Amino acid sequence: NMQDYDAYLSILPGKLLSDIYWDHGSRLLEGNVRAFLSAKGKVNAGIRKTIRSEPSKFFTYNNGIACTAKEIHFSEDFRFIEKIEDLQIINGGQTTASLTSAYIKDNSTLENIYVPMKLTIIKSDDYDDMIQNISKYANSQNKVTDADLFSNHPFHRKIEVLSQKIIAPPKFGVSYASYWFYERSRGKYQQLQFKLKKKSDIDAFKRKYPRKQVIVKEDLAKFIMAAEYLRPDLVSKGRAKNMNDFAKKIDALWKTDKNQFNEVYFQKAVCYAIIYRKVDEMVARSKWYNVGGIKLNIVPYTISKIMSSIPHGMSINFNRIWKSQELYDSFIYEISIVSKIANDFINDSKGMIVTEYAKKEDTWTRFKNYSYKVSNEFIEDLIDEELMIEQQNSAKKSSKSEEKISVEVEIYNLSRSEGGKYWERLLEEGIKRGIISPTEDDIIRHYICELSKDNPKRFPSPAQYKIAWEVRKRLEKDGVLI
Repeated sequence: NMQDYDAYLSILPGKLLSDIYWDHGSRLLEGNVRAFLSAKGKVNAGIRKTIRSEPSKFFTYNNGIACTAKEIHFSEDFRFIEKIEDLQIINGGQTTASLTSAYIKDNSTLENIYVPMKLTIIKSDDYDDMIQNISKYANSQNKVTDADLFSNHPFHRKIEVLSQKIIAPPKFGVSYASYWFYERSRGKYQQLQFKLKKKSDIDAFKRKYPRKQVIVKEDLAKFIMAAEYLRPDLVSKGRAKNMNDFAKKIDALWKTDKNQFNEVYFQKAVCYAIIYRKVDEMVARSKWYNVGGIKLNIVPYTISKIMSSIPHGMSINFNRIWKSQELYDSFIYEISIVSKIANDFINDSKGMIVTEYAKKEDTWTRFKNYSYKVSNEFIEDLIDEELMIEQQNSAKKSSKSEEKISVEVEIYNLSRSEGGKYWERLLEEGIKRGIISPTEDDIIRHYICELSKDNPKRFPSPAQYKIAWEVRKRLEKDGVLI
């Protein structure tokens, strides 16, 4: 029993763990750095084999799971857990999902299967940080990349939310709309299909989220670093290194103003995905390209060179790319010219290993300054950068007001819950702890609690909504079960 956590060792019946996972799915793995990675990996196949043929040995063969929670309640004799608040599986997502998989796909009853569980109850104020750290260290015996750990950054959650609500325009000749799927946790795209049993449901899912419209987080970092930040040298260093640099840039931007990650930002990111994948496909098909060559370097160098050659004050037409979900002719022509130049330039590596040569910032600087004339057609299809900036600014404003509106809606909904007693309960807890001022008490009692009535006499002002929300956050930080 430490001051910022309690720790328990326990044994869970396999069927219970499987049921919890079935009911709560990826929410249970929110704090985990990797979602279930399908039953194809060696570990999962091994787990499933043990479940099928030697269930009683499962406890011996398996390392068990590491979990965190906010609070725990025991039976009177302290032998059983009766209730757990905010259970998170930090390590052992594969074990858990494999049990469910065996139950569904192999018709295993999961009888005689028991799983060791280490449970940490976090009492510290830094709840999220503690989860991050426990996750990091609990997973350090396995190969976990920095990109996995970065997946808990709120930036990714924001992009995931945007990807779920922004419909992609249907391509020419296609009658239904679809979405771009942002995979924040590894394996989530597969995991969502895992729950669908009927072929018609799986087909509908794939129509809504086509495989070619899935963007994994490392790829997003690659697309944006090449096209927006113009750093093909960093992209050439590989996924992990590039993701690290991307993480630093995003974190700094997030701290400056998180409202810049909005609808326009997401659509632009999708345009970068379309550009990157088109360049990749064109290079692979080129007559001059040798299979097994340095496509990994040619692609980002081509994109960064084209983007850096755009005249000052101009921009590529993102709206046009987004609307048609493909590149326009003058852009495609430009790629065909620049990719060949990039190939020749990088291959002339002055005796260095070509892939190492591409990783040097100096190589990119020289290629950036390499003179070539952008075609007139490409220039004619550019638009005034002011239009893009204007669009971004208005998206930023609406993102701000959306955030404000969603807080107000949430406060209203909470006031209607628990038969109108929610805010009163919160006040009581806050007063008990001495962390609510008389003014805050007054505002919540007379304005926020009033919302629980069918015909409120008065409504809170935006400032009063804000105060109520801050009080709620403060109580949550203090460990009150919100």
